[in-house]
Amino acid sequence: MRKILLILVVCLCFCSCAEKGKMTKEQAVSSEVLQEQQAEVIESVTKDFDGNGTEETFQLRREGKILKLWFVGDREEIPLVQEENFVEYGPAQQNLRVYELSDEDFCVAGESDTARSVVYTVYDGVPVEQAIGKVSDFSQQEDGSFVGMASSLDAGYSVAEQKTVWGGRTIKPYWFYWDGTQFAEYSAQKLGWEQLADFDGLQKQVEQRLAQWNQQQFPQGFVQIDGEEIPAHWKVCDIWLRENGIININYGYDYLSSNGNGGGGRRYDTFLIEQETAYLMDSGEGIYRDE
Repeated sequence: MRKILLILVVCLCFCSCAEKGKMTKEQAVSSEVLQEQQAEVIESVTKDFDGNGTEETFQLRREGKILKLWFVGDREEIPLVQEENFVEYGPAQQNLRVYELSDEDFCVAGESDTARSVVYTVYDGVPVEQAIGKVSDFSQQEDGSFVGMASSLDAGYSVAEQKTVWGGRTIKPYWFYWDGTQFAEYSAQKLGWEQLADFDGLQKQVEQRLAQWNQQQFPQGFVQIDGEEIPAHWKVCDIWLRENGIININYGYDYLSSNGNGGGGRRYDTFLIEQETAYLMDSGEGIYRDE
């Protein structure tokens, strides 16, 4: 009888130890899962962004399969724009960039996967998102101003039975400056054709470019559609002079048959004005507006 009791006690102890060992394995697995779920810091930039004597940090943290932006101050950690997933460029290129706004103020910019730059400044230790519109690749130029790329559906269109469909998306640069509290786009003033004479040789450059495009695309000066010969040619549509010495010239052509079929195209030139002389710095499809 004593033998039987001894065997039962030994068995119970063995089962208890085995159960304890099993629990230890489950705890180990839970610990591993927890570690995997913890956010990994992919990028980090630290600076005294608002000049108050205390450094702040912006981080890109991997949370599962996405990258999120976080702010780490002296009091707390704050998740920022959590609806955005940020782009991971790899070791050759950093996503988060720091730019100087003044002697004491800096901003940080990063790219989300929605083709949008996210820009933050810091005020009294608190992160402040800056409104720059849906602009991507936001960066600082040598003169301290900023440039970003914006996408628009404005390259060209077709018309079928009076229904217009725009068929080309373009990406164009836009220019910004820091006004002390926020980013602002350089405003534009509309010019007339005669005013281009104020800039040495600009009217001639534009005339030469129009002649070249018309020769290439409309050598006969018209298009044939629906049995009709409809006049078509590139022409100047709008001229915008910006505060930073940049002139955007919009060009376009349009044609439409009596049956309501046709099309049109849009393109632009960007000139930089230096000492009353215009230098072509960019050209492409699409048009600039006065916003």
